[in-house]
Amino acid sequence: MHALRFAIPVVFALLAAGSALGQTVGSITVTDAWVRALARGNLGVTAYFQLVNRGQSDDRLVEVYSAPFGRATFGEVHTRGIVPKIEPLESIEVPANDVVRLRPGRIFVILTPQAQRMRPGMSVPLTLTFERSGQLEITARVTNQALGNLR
Repeated sequence: MHALRFAIPVVFALLAAGSALGQTVGSITVTDAWVRALARGNLGVTAYFQLVNRGQSDDRLVEVYSAPFGRATFGEVHTRGIVPKIEPLESIEVPANDVVRLRPGRIFVILTPQAQRMRPGMSVPLTLTFERSGQLEITARVTNQALGNLR
């Protein structure tokens, strides 16, 4: 019984470390998932994360679904002159042995509006579907960070 008392905190620490390191399906690992809490008047919610492909074959993120929002779409920001424009994407390429960072001002997931306002500290379930690797369920934290992970 004494050993069990020490084992339980170790198990929780390992689970926390695993989620911090990301979740994996096939050759794809997803890390740093977050959703931007939007100010009133904005029409959609945007989600961001990092995709690491440790495989020898290219893969593609073909769908993101969230129970509160439904099927998401993908967008990419292009700047022509001084005016940024969001262009829709059919999917997001994840090249072999490469990292793709979804982040503000670049590539992102667009979740349709919902009646409930997202607030920092909440979480959003996301199901990611990859062409080769299959499906992965993750949870994105809601934050009000302005620029997010622009590294």
